[in-house]
Amino acid sequence: MMKSLGFMASPFPDDPWAPAVPRSPWPRALVLSGKLAVTGLLLTYLGTHLNLLKVWGVFRMVGWPAVLAAVGALFLLSVPSTVRWKAILGVMGAPLDNRMALRLILIGNFFNQVLPTGFGGDLVRSYYSTDVGMGLDTALASVFADRFLGLASLVLLALAGTPFLGRHGLGPALVVDLTACTVLAALGILLILCLDRARARFLPERSTAGPRASSVLLGAIARLGHWGAWTRRALLAFPGGPLVLAMTVASQLAIAAIIHVFFLRSGAVIPFSTTLLLYPFVMLLAVFPVSFAGWGPREGAMVWLFAFAGVPKEVSLGVSILYGVANLMSCIPGCLVWLAHGRNHSIPPILEAR
Repeated sequence: MMKSLGFMASPFPDDPWAPAVPRSPWPRALVLSGKLAVTGLLLTYLGTHLNLLKVWGVFRMVGWPAVLAAVGALFLLSVPSTVRWKAILGVMGAPLDNRMALRLILIGNFFNQVLPTGFGGDLVRSYYSTDVGMGLDTALASVFADRFLGLASLVLLALAGTPFLGRHGLGPALVVDLTACTVLAALGILLILCLDRARARFLPERSTAGPRASSVLLGAIARLGHWGAWTRRALLAFPGGPLVLAMTVASQLAIAAIIHVFFLRSGAVIPFSTTLLLYPFVMLLAVFPVSFAGWGPREGAMVWLFAFAGVPKEVSLGVSILYGVANLMSCIPGCLVWLAHGRNHSIPPILEAR
């Protein structure tokens, strides 16, 4: 039975960082039910307050050729993702051949779309990485660094755009709120990158003799600091670090371009600068693990933020749904790869919990 990382026991029996804390299946069931409820309530609210015929009109105006082109473009983004992960593994001294790295990236992307956690695919990728001779700690740290850099690139784009928010229809109070949240997110990223040093200076070593809650918390901080240290080393490696960050930002720009094309084909007249400015905030709001794979919060954030730029709410909802569908379809090859790759392997523990 799988138990999530962090404050629960690890899904991997040989995880050296995991505190041995017995857990009931009920909390996981409640969390899953809560995420499904958040997704369902948000989509129901949008569906009952907006004109669904206009949303259907957006689907027809964008058209399947554009959606299929987006599917292909999103699938091709697996290539820079593979290069980024291989660069991180190279810094960690765990080289992986191109073919296997791409296969694991595709499998992870697929499970990130179909599991409710939003990071379940990362655990699956880590699990299969151990099957090809990679150490568990290395696999977890490399996948964390990979996802962390993706989040950091969104924060970086959002931070760069905060001085221009007022020029795109957002009120002063909202600009202040978004700027403050972005600055806090950037400080959080810096904290994680330097957490190992802060922990060594200010926190005691983890002890099993103290209260169990304290031991679990110190163990989680130690794990996060360890992963953050490897992420920092990957960023500071030259020339790989700047190249990895540039590729990550370029991938985010490509996704923003896909969304902008959807807006243009739906009849919305907005400059690309507006899409590029608001897109990172939409994705950052959707990344919170409170829904099923980001569905619901992404649509709500898209409708809310792009309304300030004069985009009809039905258009924003339609574009967000089409992007979600295209993203899901782009991960179908990952399912096929998993069926072939996982045929001779045990089922990942994370799947047993679902």
